[in-house]
Amino acid sequence: MVVLARQLKENSLKMNKSIQNTERILDSTEKAVEHSLATTGRVNTRATAMYSESFKTSCFTWLVMFAMTCIFVMVVLLIKVT
Repeated sequence: MVVLARQLKENSLKMNKSIQNTERILDSTEKAVEHSLATTGRVNTRATAMYSESFKTSCFTWLVMFAMTCIFVMVVLLIKVT
């Protein structure tokens, strides 16, 4: 009976140690995930801002190209007419 009690105690101590190790691993994993989410949020915000700026630049570029094409067509028509 004493041997069984000793084995039970040893097994429970091993299980307790295993649970503590698992808890430490889970805590470190949780911290890593939180850090990753925070970083992802910041990067997502920066990417949204950059996309907004590039969209404005892109619209401006297309407008300038359209204006230059119109000017070119006018010049060609002016040369043809005169």
